[in-house]
Amino acid sequence: MSLFSELRRRNVLRVAIAYLAASWLLIQIVETLFPIFGLSDTSIRLAVILLAIGFPLILIFAWLYELTPEGLKLEKDVDRSGAPAHHTGKKLDRAIIVVLALALGYFAIDKFVLDPARDAAREESVAKQARTDALVESYGEKSIAVKVIHKRHWQRSSEWTRTATRDFMA
Repeated sequence: MSLFSELRRRNVLRVAIAYLAASWLLIQIVETLFPIFGLSDTSIRLAVILLAIGFPLILIFAWLYELTPEGLKLEKDVDRSGAPAHHTGKKLDRAIIVVLALALGYFAIDKFVLDPARDAAREESVAKQARTDALVESYGEKSIAVKVIHKRHWQRSSEWTRTATRDFMA
């Protein structure tokens, strides 16, 4: 028996596809939600690393165990006279279809609902930073703001202004 046919018989390939699809979906959700909650890029990296570490472990688990109607069993303890592998394969196929449907739904929401809001916020942030950079470039980082005092205001509060100016200059 070749390695490829043994992988197919033990449903390792189906488990790998299901895990990769679910991991991709989870990474997309993490990349969207973690910044909203103020979590750093390090936490996103950690989630990706944990999923990558889990991939070979889940493949080993799929190689060693078989999902039967009675639950998980060691592969060597499974009775091959029935068709539990076919039954398990159908369950895994359904799981893959559900995960891919969720991924497609998430992709549509992200592309058509969340992306325009992110783009608008990004454009506003860039415009604000550009205005700030232009002001700093025009006037320099160390500039003085001058408040114009109108004559009417000066006459009404001339005593206070004289006192405040004299105290400030002293």
